[in-house]
Amino acid sequence: MLELGKGSKKAHEETGKLIAGLNIDAVIGVGKETENIIKSINKVEREITTKFFKNKITLLDSIKDLIHPDDIVLLKASRGMKFEE
Repeated sequence: MLELGKGSKKAHEETGKLIAGLNIDAVIGVGKETENIIKSINKVEREITTKFFKNKITLLDSIKDLIHPDDIVLLKASRGMKFEE
C-alpha cells in the first residue's frame, strides 16, 4: 500500500478499521504508514494491544518478547520498505 502514494494514508486507516473488527488481541506495526493502521485501531472502544516500531531494526530488537510459541502471526509488509530483508 506504500506504493499508493496519496491514497496510502486512507488505505492504511481503512485497514485499521477492518482489523479492529476482527477477534484479535494484538497488532504490531512497522513503518510510518503503518502508524495510521495503529491509530485507527486505537480509536476502537474494545481493548486491542498495539505496538508500533519506526523501522525493522527496532522490531527485530523486540520480537522475541512479542511473539510466543503457538501464537498466530499475520504479517503485512511492504516491498517499498524492503521488509523481506
